[in-house]
Amino acid sequence: MTPPHHPEAQLSAHISNLTRGICQKMAQPPSTSSATIAHIQSLQNPDDVFKTFDRWNWRKNRAFLMPLIAALGGPSQLSQPNPSHRGISTYCRVMYYKTQTGVQIDLTAYNTWQASSAAPGVDDEVLAALYAAAQQLAADGKLDRPDADRQTAQLAAAWEPPAAGPSWQQSAPRTELRINREAGAGGSAAGGDAPQQPANFAKIIEAVQSGRPPEGIREIPNTIARAPDVTPFGKMAAPRKPWERAAPAVEEQRRSTLDREFPAVEEDANGDKPAEAAA
Repeated sequence: MTPPHHPEAQLSAHISNLTRGICQKMAQPPSTSSATIAHIQSLQNPDDVFKTFDRWNWRKNRAFLMPLIAALGGPSQLSQPNPSHRGISTYCRVMYYKTQTGVQIDLTAYNTWQASSAAPGVDDEVLAALYAAAQQLAADGKLDRPDADRQTAQLAAAWEPPAAGPSWQQSAPRTELRINREAGAGGSAAGGDAPQQPANFAKIIEAVQSGRPPEGIREIPNTIARAPDVTPFGKMAAPRKPWERAAPAVEEQRRSTLDREFPAVEEDANGDKPAEAAA
């Protein structure tokens, strides 16, 4: 798909002539297969056009990063983020994409589409890689070297965005949660690094899958067991307080309201209750 041509001034009114000239010199031999280019040129839906444009291998492409670094003012200008860098990066991507695919991206429509998208912008990721690379060169004292552009592009291409999540989760050890069934059937995984399972592990798995109780599991009834010779009453009566001596015997009232058979004492085989429970 080739959108209507837009004059250069309309596409990049906020970009300097020097930057515009550098971006226009991004002419590189197409590194993409003709079939892929034909597919890109056949796209008609603007949403598909812009998504394909963003999926291009921008951050790993040093042929694109080198002119972009020059357009941004060199590595010395990348030690700190600059709001104007985002527009320059987008414009350079549009110019480079045209040399590779022959497709002219409508910059105004793309910026509108990108503003309505919840996903982080490609230019933000590219610039984050360049900033990180420039800061690393500055820390090593190599920012003013003649080959700083090339080293910045190399470091940016190798940069990976930080993992999302809290720091404690990022530093946690990574373990494989899947079990290699083929290795398990053979007795050990490739390399012999897999932990040895207990001898009865396979039997437990088989019992669970078949719905049978695993061997060695005790059945615990859902009832409260009470020995017949255990009662909720002590053998010694609590002494009365001085002010309770004239009061009626409350203990006898409590005994009459208590359930002496809670929990119920199980009957024996003949249907008789133990003597303590029958008393």
